[in-house]
Amino acid sequence: MIRPWAVVGCLLLATVPVRAQSQKWEVYGGYQFSRFKLAAANQMANGNGWDAALSYSINDWVAAKVDVGGSYSSGATLPGSISSGPASLHTYMLGPTFSARGEHVTPFVEILIGGYRDHVQILGPPVGGWSLMGGGGADVHVAKHLAWRLETDWIGLMSGFPYSYQHQYSKTNFRFSTGLVIRF
Repeated sequence: MIRPWAVVGCLLLATVPVRAQSQKWEVYGGYQFSRFKLAAANQMANGNGWDAALSYSINDWVAAKVDVGGSYSSGATLPGSISSGPASLHTYMLGPTFSARGEHVTPFVEILIGGYRDHVQILGPPVGGWSLMGGGGADVHVAKHLAWRLETDWIGLMSGFPYSYQHQYSKTNFRFSTGLVIRF
């Protein structure tokens, strides 16, 4: 006689390999280089820093992503050859990522929206506002649950009150990031 709990147990065990192949979550951490316009100083700065992201795959080609990053610069040169002092840009964004999963490489594009805060030490308090980021890259598969990411994004920064935004859109606002992706 076959016991009902034995059938249920076998069915549950049969789903384990399928569950192991379905990697719904991705955690990313790495280095970023960015070029951004300092809202407070109205000058461009180059910065080095970090980038971290958490993604949840809704299906094979769409994921929801939360991305945070920090970039730090020695500052910008203001008119009169005066240095603005140390500067930083922090972003926090979320949005969809679209990918074409491959056996060895997974290319992706994304569009994220959120906020930012930049701070120029010599000029006073931080400036913040809305941010928009679009770009893409590729994950190169290293092992079953590991990949190496290369990514380039354009960043749009907006500050001010509603209906009177000072757009900081610039073709030169960008970030390049690279690092390790862990899938589970």
